[in-house]
Amino acid sequence: MKMVATADIILETSHISAKESLAVVKAAKEEGVRKMLVTHAMQSPGEMSLDDMKRCVEMGAYIEHVYLAYLMGPQAHLGWMKGWRHVSMDMYAQAIKALGADHCVMATDLGQYLNPTPTDGLKEFIVAMKSKGITDDQINWMVRKNPARLLGLESM
Repeated sequence: MKMVATADIILETSHISAKESLAVVKAAKEEGVRKMLVTHAMQSPGEMSLDDMKRCVEMGAYIEHVYLAYLMGPQAHLGWMKGWRHVSMDMYAQAIKALGADHCVMATDLGQYLNPTPTDGLKEFIVAMKSKGITDDQINWMVRKNPARLLGLESM
């Protein structure tokens, strides 16, 4: 984590539990890491609660919401995804509204056979979020501004 902090690069939590993600974000903050992304926080295997995500945001992390988790569960096209948590659009909208779009990133995590293409998935995700009351300005934060900040293209 010292190397991540020194290089001022993004620390992503990846495929770990909610408890592990919280510990990683806490340790990273203590080491001076400025760019943290809780990767697909609501998706399996992490399945973070809203309170867990709020704690990560309080420590300076961004929360990533991915369209793939909407496609999971019993309706999944790919068999290995059927046992994973399905995250509804209502759940995403609730989390975005509670955390603030300025602390979230929208992505797709797509690219698997039989699933939509990443560009089609992002378009579907944006349209669905707009139907749940997420504004164009909030979407702009999550798909443009926050990723640009994490990549060092805008000041944090």
